[in-house]
Amino acid sequence: MLAGLSVLTGGCKNSRHGFTIAGNIKGTKSGKVILSYFDVGENSRIEPDTAEIANGKFGLQGNLSSPRLTGLNTESDETEQHLQCSFFAENAHIKIDLDTSQYLSKRGHYVELTPLVKGCPVQDEYATYLSEARTKTRAIEQRYDELDARYRNKV
Repeated sequence: MLAGLSVLTGGCKNSRHGFTIAGNIKGTKSGKVILSYFDVGENSRIEPDTAEIANGKFGLQGNLSSPRLTGLNTESDETEQHLQCSFFAENAHIKIDLDTSQYLSKRGHYVELTPLVKGCPVQDEYATYLSEARTKTRAIEQRYDELDARYRNKV
């Protein structure tokens, strides 16, 4: 599986002009958004840009040496929840829409949102991969939930 993703990351042409991200978060009017990724060579987290959220909108920009799996984290003035999502970014004009009512998971104050990303071909391929992987693992997850429920009822 990871080999397929490494092929994906090599298929994009870098732009001299870098990336721009125009974002919208439905359900959040204000706060701060932080774009980050992990740099293996530096063994550190890199934050190429941060932005203020105004009326649910934000903009980010920067330059990536290659397509990367990035994280988008928010700090909202309206709630204690920390919204986050992951997506591939590359040097392109990217549009991302997030909806606080549509999330993958919640863990305490952390909410993993499902991003709708346009303008990034690597992300399109990654989304297809994730969809196929979730379809294949759904039966396993259901069986796990059944066994977990049986275990909890016996304890």
